[in-house]
Amino acid sequence: MLLRLTTSSRSTSVGVEICDAGLRIAEVEPGKPLRVSRLETAPWDLSQTVRDPYPTFALASILSHAFDANRRRKLTVHVALPSRFTVIRQLTLPAVGEKELQSAIELQIQHNIHLPFDEAAYDYVRCEPPEDEADSVSVLLVAADKSRVNDVIQGFRAVGIRPKTIDIHALALYRLIRRFRPDLPQNFLLLETSEDTVDMHVFHDGLLYLTRQVPVALAPTADVPAFDYVSQFDVEIERTLNFFMYTLNQREAGFERLFVTLPRDVDASEHLQALEERIGMPCEVLPLAEMIRRNCEIGPEAHRMPDLADYAAAIGLALRGV
Repeated sequence: MLLRLTTSSRSTSVGVEICDAGLRIAEVEPGKPLRVSRLETAPWDLSQTVRDPYPTFALASILSHAFDANRRRKLTVHVALPSRFTVIRQLTLPAVGEKELQSAIELQIQHNIHLPFDEAAYDYVRCEPPEDEADSVSVLLVAADKSRVNDVIQGFRAVGIRPKTIDIHALALYRLIRRFRPDLPQNFLLLETSEDTVDMHVFHDGLLYLTRQVPVALAPTADVPAFDYVSQFDVEIERTLNFFMYTLNQREAGFERLFVTLPRDVDASEHLQALEERIGMPCEVLPLAEMIRRNCEIGPEAHRMPDLADYAAAIGLALRGV
């Protein structure tokens, strides 16, 4: 289902999330409340997905149909890559100046960090170093498959659009949650659940330190014992937190809450209550669709969209420009 409202005279920021369904597009205009004037999914050409389930090499033809030619040069567009094409690493390096730091990161990427792609496009942000390495410099490195990044840039430029930023899914989703949930704690675990997988994101001091996908899902019906599924969750959460605390040397990190996003029409209250008891941490469902409805002007059609929550990351991208 798609939503298109009449565009006002206000400037529009566009979020485009590249996902397994195609391109999820959200157009947002500033104001109180924010006005979401477009929500639409431009699907992949199925003939291209035989070669690649994410045919980013064929973006131009999809974009040419998704955006009116008369508007393209005026658009401010922010794009997100799927998590599978990105890697997050914490690096702790000797204390040096900014120019030397960039050279040191380049050396780490070339010789010391294993990445699941041949060439990397990357960015980084400084973070607090571990306590036992206080004289060093720590950065969070976000590396992406350079061939995919080039596909995105070339695809958009082919239709006359210059992307303002290229982001990753988890950070785009975090931006929406932080905007509409201002009391968000600094240290928390976010579980994005679907019918067959869970993406686990670790946020510490407001920064994304770790993201991983595991083949575990909340039971879609009450007929399956909650214990069976919660036990799997418990193990994966423990592995994730142990990796963060001991491998990344963040032993003093204390997590305040576990947030969960759920597939549409899934009631997991029983499971979450059991999970909370097992991990000893408050668990809370983040109702993404309801957060969008409460904080945005979206029109009656969007209020009825069963897949509204699927556009959370695309809206989060658009929020970079409003």
